Amino acid sequence: MLGILTLSAETSYAGFPRLAFLLARDGYLPRQFSLRGDRLAFSVGIIALAVLASILLIIFKGNTNALINLFAVGVFIAFTLSQAGMVVHWWRLRTQERHWRRSLLINGVGALATGLVALVVASTKFLEGAWIVVVLIPMLVPLFTRIGHHYAYVERERIIALPLHPKDIRHRLVVPIAELNRATKQAVAYARSISPQATAVHVAVDREKADALRAAWDEWQASLPAHEVSPLDILDPGHRLPLLPLLDYIDAVHQQHPEETLTVVLPEAVESSLRRVFYSPKILGLKAALLFRRGIVVANVPLIQRASAATIPTRPEEVHHRFVVPLAGLDRAALASLAYARSVSGHVTAMHVVVDDEQVEQVRASWQQWQEQLPAEEETHLVIIESPYRSLLRPILAYIDAVQQRHPDDTLTVILSEFVVAHWWENLLHNQTAFRLKAALLFRPGIVVTDVPQHLRDRPGQQQHR
Repeated sequence: MLGILTLSAETSYAGFPRLAFLLARDGYLPRQFSLRGDRLAFSVGIIALAVLASILLIIFKGNTNALINLFAVGVFIAFTLSQAGMVVHWWRLRTQERHWRRSLLINGVGALATGLVALVVASTKFLEGAWIVVVLIPMLVPLFTRIGHHYAYVERERIIALPLHPKDIRHRLVVPIAELNRATKQAVAYARSISPQATAVHVAVDREKADALRAAWDEWQASLPAHEVSPLDILDPGHRLPLLPLLDYIDAVHQQHPEETLTVVLPEAVESSLRRVFYSPKILGLKAALLFRRGIVVANVPLIQRASAATIPTRPEEVHHRFVVPLAGLDRAALASLAYARSVSGHVTAMHVVVDDEQVEQVRASWQQWQEQLPAEEETHLVIIESPYRSLLRPILAYIDAVQQRHPDDTLTVILSEFVVAHWWENLLHNQTAFRLKAALLFRPGIVVTDVPQHLRDRPGQQQHR
């Protein structure tokens, strides 16, 4: 018994991750199963198998006799499928292989024998645990098909509203503010350094505070030169939650200026990286709501303390932009993110992390081919970082830290192209690398994080915010 279980465990942990890799590569399992871990093993497949095995042990209360029946049916069905696959293989090679009939006969006999054993065990041991495999396989087939259809739909219908060339981007910015402090002034300066079409907006939950904000705003604006003056719109929420009129205002601006790229700049006054996570539920709610608005870019601007001058930039001319754009590939979302960055500053660096050495030349060739099609003013430097331990976040964060240390007087903005799924369960089918990188950058003070959302086209009968 111990020998059988040991052999079955070794076979499962060696074979299942490879099988999951093949299915994930073809789009029938989540793409996470196709990634190798830092030990060059398919870690996600190993972890998934360990979790499933633990669940089976709990369900069967550690009864290995019942698990033997489950193992036998699964093994012989796998043997049958593999032998039948070889039969199809030899039939396709019948015009090329001289001895294809002998090989086809051997595999055909093997498929019939193992299929018969699987049928006998499944029927005689059905109530003793074999029913799990018999019921599970017909359920897995439509599940795999559904996953494949999802990936095909994503590749076909994924869209992004931003233009693909810097010259086609005209910026308009909205800065929601709660009070007039250093973070507010810095966020407004950041917005004005991008475009003069920048407007601050405040929801007047408390009328007295709103009047005091208006007086302080007018006094501050009066001290600025004419080319730095920005308007402030104060919204009356009525009896609604403060978030709703703000979202209506942003939607109205977006609809009134559909040809412009609307960026919502969110100031964050908390300097502590850890406190930023729990600082304001209102900001988190606004970020979540804006993520589902098509074509709206969101920039999180924390307090930026310059290392050399020990001052916080609160004037547009004090903001010296530098952009880093992590790329997974040269798709439309990547090109739009690069165009957005280039429309603001010429100091733009694209970066790509490769986990396999053979990908380096392929990435360089694709990038060079694309750059040759661009005018000189749109050319962008690409940094390729090899990650021998298969990690994505660590080399990206290390590079961002290095750029920030090398240019302490610049305002560093990281542009992330974040994919927005239509249903919560679809998150399991995507790596969510942009979301994890955005969460990690919360603990990097002084870095502006700009989200460029990707959406899917509307299905028939489905409506989304535009």
